[in-house]
Amino acid sequence: MDQPRSHPEFLVGLGPAADDWTRLPGEEQTYVECAGRTRRNEFAAGRQLARHLLHGLGHTAPVLPQDTAGRVTWPVGIVGSISHSRSVCLVVVARATAVRSVGVDIEEVRPVEPDLWPWLLSERERSERVSADAVLARFSAKEAAYKCASPWLATAFDPRQVDVALHAGGRFTATIAGAPLPWSRLTGWTVRTDRWIAAVAVVPQTA
Repeated sequence: MDQPRSHPEFLVGLGPAADDWTRLPGEEQTYVECAGRTRRNEFAAGRQLARHLLHGLGHTAPVLPQDTAGRVTWPVGIVGSISHSRSVCLVVVARATAVRSVGVDIEEVRPVEPDLWPWLLSERERSERVSADAVLARFSAKEAAYKCASPWLATAFDPRQVDVALHAGGRFTATIAGAPLPWSRLTGWTVRTDRWIAAVAVVPQTA
C-alpha cells in the first residue's frame, strides 16, 4: 500500500485492487456477501485503504457503512471517494472544513472504440475534434465529477449529460445537464501513466 500523498486536509492513496474480504468487519461484509469474489475483494481493498488514509487525518473508522444508494458513509467531518481499476484502488479523503465534496475515478489505459463515443460524449463534445486518448480522459473526468455531485443528484450516471472541458496541465471543468446543483461547474484534475488514467473532482467549501 502506498503511503498517503498530498495536503494536510486532503489525502490520496493508491493500493492493490483486491484485499481479503473476510478481514472486513462483519457489518461491511454484509454489503457484499451476495457479490462475486472479485467484487468482494475490490470492496475490501477500498475500505482498508480508506481506513489507512483516515488514520492520517486523525480519524479511526472501525466500520465504514454505506447508504441505500451504495455510497460510503464517511465519519462526521470527512468527505471521500473510492475507485477501482483491474489492477489498482484509488481513494481520496478530505476534511469537510476544506472540501465540500470530492469524487475520484481510475481507468486502465485502453482504446475506446469510436462507435462508443456517441454514448460517452455530450453533444458539445461530439462537435469537437477529439482523440481516443481525450475520450478516455473525458470519461474518467465525467465519472469523478458525477461521484462528486452525487449527493445532490437523483439520476443515474449518464456520461452524455456530463460535459467536460480539458485544460492545460491536466485540469478540467465539468457541468452536469439539468442537475440542481448549488454551483455552476465542478473543477478537477487528471493524471496519466502508461497503465492508467485517474481523475479527481472537487467542490471546495468556498464554492
